[in-house]
Amino acid sequence: YYFKINSEMNLESNSGFKCLKHKKVNAIMKKEIENKADIEFLIDKFYSKLIQDQEIGYFFENLNLVNHLPQIVRFWSFVLLDETGYHTNVTEKHAHMKLKPEHFERWVFLFHETIDSYFKGEKAQLAKNRATLVAWTMNSKFNPNAVN
Repeated sequence: YYFKINSEMNLESNSGFKCLKHKKVNAIMKKEIENKADIEFLIDKFYSKLIQDQEIGYFFENLNLVNHLPQIVRFWSFVLLDETGYHTNVTEKHAHMKLKPEHFERWVFLFHETIDSYFKGEKAQLAKNRATLVAWTMNSKFNPNAVN
């Protein structure tokens, strides 16, 4: 026996079984974050959102992504895969940017949205938790009067 979903989103099988038409579902299967390739995929999708974002995209306009993205992959590989090789002070690197609380909120929202679109599981949750913590920490240093 086989089952397939046809172009009208009906479930069909060679046994004659048919299912009622369903609303189109997201065809992307979420997976666990398991390796560096997953992190590279995540960062590629995330930065695609960041660059196009109306609220914070301008921060990335003059950024050399060829140099920047491998550093970000190293950071998340350190966080999620326990890989060595990342020694940069993240807060120091962003101190010149005049970031406001709403910028951090938007960054976290887009990061969580990207994770939730493609990944599931323990490492995905760890990534969201760590992103939230990094944003909170940096926001508390750059905007001490805005943090509750």
